[in-house]
Amino acid sequence: MTSHTQQTNIEQQLFDAASNFVKQRYPQGWGGAGAVYTEAGSLLISVAPACEL
Repeated sequence: MTSHTQQTNIEQQLFDAASNFVKQRYPQGWGGAGAVYTEAGSLLISVAPACEL
């Protein structure tokens, strides 16, 4: 069972990874991303595609 502290730490790590990635990929304007850890421990980050209206 995962403790609350571990869960919060993982959530913060995922947020930080996605946030840092967005800042690097989209230095100006809007950007979006999501991050997950795989069962094997790899970190995957997915970006939101640009949407021109």
